[in-house]
Amino acid sequence: MYKTGACCVIVEVALSHIDASALQTKSSFRLKRGLFSPYTSMEIITAVAMVSVLAFIAALNILPGQYKARLARVSQDVSILNKAIEDYKASHLRYPSTEEGLAALKNADAFKNDPWGHAYQYFYSARTGQFNVYSFGNDGKIGGTGKARDISLLPPTQ
Repeated sequence: MYKTGACCVIVEVALSHIDASALQTKSSFRLKRGLFSPYTSMEIITAVAMVSVLAFIAALNILPGQYKARLARVSQDVSILNKAIEDYKASHLRYPSTEEGLAALKNADAFKNDPWGHAYQYFYSARTGQFNVYSFGNDGKIGGTGKARDISLLPPTQ
C-alpha cells in the first residue's frame, strides 16, 4: 500500500500537528498560572519611579526631625548630668575636678555617650567655681557651626 517514505511523511505531519497543539496548551497554561509577567517593563519602571519619589519626600520630612530629637536628648542628658554633679557637690562638698570628670558620678555610665556616639565632656574651673557639661555635636570635634556646633546647658549660677 504505502511505501516507507510516504508513511514517514504522514507520521511526521501528524506528530508536528500534535506538538504544535501541545505547545499552545502549555503556553496558555503558563499565562494562566502567572509564570509570565502581566505587566510591561514601562509599567514596572513607572511604579519604581513613583515609589522612589515618595521615599525621597518621606526622607526630607524625617531627617530634620531626627536631628531635633537628638538635640532634645542631649539637652535632657546634660540637664540630668548637671543635677548629678550638684548632688555630688552636696555629698562631697566640692565639684569633681576636670581630671575626675563624669566618671566620679554614680550614674555616669547611663549617660556615657551622646546620641552621635561621642563621649560627653566635662570641664570644671576651680578659679570661677563653675562647671560645664557639653557634647561636641554630630561632628565630635571642638567648635563648629550649625549642626556641628557644641551643645551645652550652663548650670544656674549660685
